[in-house]
Amino acid sequence: MVKIYILKTIALLTFFIEVLPLVSCLFFLKKNKQGFLKVFFIYSLVLASFAIFSIFFLYGVQSKSAYIFLLRIYVPFEYIMLIYFFYLLFKNTIAKRLILVSILPFLSFCIYRFLTSTSNAFDSYPSLVEFFIFILILLYFFFEKMRIVSVIPVYQSISFWLAVGLFVYFTGNFFFLLLVNSSKNIEFIKQMNIVNSIVSITKDIILALAWFAHERTETDADILTIPDGLGLDDDLPYNPPTNS
Repeated sequence: MVKIYILKTIALLTFFIEVLPLVSCLFFLKKNKQGFLKVFFIYSLVLASFAIFSIFFLYGVQSKSAYIFLLRIYVPFEYIMLIYFFYLLFKNTIAKRLILVSILPFLSFCIYRFLTSTSNAFDSYPSLVEFFIFILILLYFFFEKMRIVSVIPVYQSISFWLAVGLFVYFTGNFFFLLLVNSSKNIEFIKQMNIVNSIVSITKDIILALAWFAHERTETDADILTIPDGLGLDDDLPYNPPTNS
């Protein structure tokens, strides 16, 4: 009974913490100027609404089927919003187009799984595909940030810490679903649920604290470039030491 109580407490805490990013967005509303930050604000609003309705369905009316239906709808909505978030963040035109084009195949896959899978059981395949795609997107985002040398430190931007929080979320949930789907041990699954809740709480804390940073609009003057013809790749002259 104690273990069940602990699991329910952690689950409830996780749902309540999901509202934290929205509270932080509202508190720092004046910083919400760039397009991608406005998209993330909408995402935080949807995330908080999902958490509230989840508590209502699971602990209010106690309808597991309604919660699963809500979760199935939430996954494609989350995918579309975060794809557009990174579309506005990316610098590379080809990368922007690729992630935008990925929306249609993913939605088609979600509809297919919705029509063919059992309605009263959670279908983890759309979530696994979503998590894997966003892990790749986030890795590219960090790679793009490393390639551009700017006078503005990357760790001082809101977008960087939002990406860190999302990376924790997607990697943690991806491996959680893989491990849970490959095991039938009840105790192991309960322990993984606790770990998954900790990952979600950590993600929400990072997303909330990200707004304490500052997001400056990066201009060409902020990008550090090395002029051509400096010969930085040339071999340096070597003068052997002489005996005096």
